[in-house]
Amino acid sequence: GEIFIMNADGSDTVRLVDNLPGVIENPTFSIDGKQVMYTLDAAGFNSQDGRQLDARIYLYDLATMQTVDVSGDKPAGTNDLQPRFSPDGSKIIFVNTSNVLGSKRNIYVMDVNGSNRTLLFENAEMPNWE
Repeated sequence: GEIFIMNADGSDTVRLVDNLPGVIENPTFSIDGKQVMYTLDAAGFNSQDGRQLDARIYLYDLATMQTVDVSGDKPAGTNDLQPRFSPDGSKIIFVNTSNVLGSKRNIYVMDVNGSNRTLLFENAEMPNWE
């Protein structure tokens, strides 16, 4: 998978994420437009049924062109999915689930740097801020 950004007319295409093995999902811009957040299966696993083994949340800084993994405190054998920035950009709301297909999903929140991971709701998914 790859992630590109470009102008609305298709000009000035820039590749942010190279052709990497594994599922890449949910790219979204930070409120100030300086970062792009996405998930990537760090295991590089490609499965036709969509199973992921080690999906993590990454932040790509557009100014420095550096990528940071903010899923450092993620329990082994789980996936962090569906991340969204908080309205003020200080938090990330997301789903964590076992890497076994059909497992229950739980909604967590953490600081944008990956610290203070806190369970909000059990058996829930598709988090968003209002």
